[in-house]
Amino acid sequence: MRGAILSICFTAAIAIHVDVDASGHASLLRSEKAQAKGFESLTTQYFIWDLAKIPSTCTYSFSNLGDLQPDECCTAGDGVTVDPILDMTLEGVPYNCYATPAGGGLYVRNFAKCIHGVPTMAEACTPPGLSIGSGYPMSKEKADTEYQNASDPSECGCGNGVFLGKGMPYTGSGCHAAIDPYKINQFSNKSTAGLKTVYFMKIGGTCADIPTVAEVKKGIEDFEKGVKQEVEDVHKHIDEGMADFKKGTQDWNMSPGAAGAGVGAAVGSVIGAGVGAAIASR
Repeated sequence: MRGAILSICFTAAIAIHVDVDASGHASLLRSEKAQAKGFESLTTQYFIWDLAKIPSTCTYSFSNLGDLQPDECCTAGDGVTVDPILDMTLEGVPYNCYATPAGGGLYVRNFAKCIHGVPTMAEACTPPGLSIGSGYPMSKEKADTEYQNASDPSECGCGNGVFLGKGMPYTGSGCHAAIDPYKINQFSNKSTAGLKTVYFMKIGGTCADIPTVAEVKKGIEDFEKGVKQEVEDVHKHIDEGMADFKKGTQDWNMSPGAAGAGVGAAVGSVIGAGVGAAIASR
């Protein structure tokens, strides 16, 4: 009976360990993938306001570029055009340096990524050789060749070479004053007369659910230690149960069958509780 019980326990322990390896390895791969891209939990969306109807709490001068705005500046209502959440993929593959329609069949390029655990977004990410008004915005054919996964806004070419550090990139979830023709004209000392709209960018999601590789490794190590301790406890209780069983079979007031059944039930309960606790601790 001891051999059978130990076999059951050993099988359970091996099954747990295999599961730990499989799920742990998968979790580590997922974490490394998330760290490499670091943006799949984020969303970006434009809110374009009619200057005649924009709330007074929303600021939109070039000096406000990137400023966090009240929620109402990125809320549907009278006087605002709400664009769909931007698609950050090309043929189903996600990219953090991605193109998006700008109207008239032309495309611009943006950047969105978790950097040091903070949602980070930038615009006017001009490819090499292009600049605003000179090949940019670009055609769809050109845009489709300019997707990449960049380490930061600079690598994505954001800010048209001039706006980074002047309110861009935008950091943190929420509503931010975004780049638009109105702000570009102000920056270039050109007239804003005739420009009737301004843009705001809503960054959704957080970076909190993207663990570092070190955090995943530590979690796996802690879990495996917990499982090992649970298995050791099960073995200890089995040994104690076997001792009681042997003692019971020597007791003329209890038949061997009755003693075995009692110990079997007790050991089954211990194994179930131990394995259950180990799995629950995951």
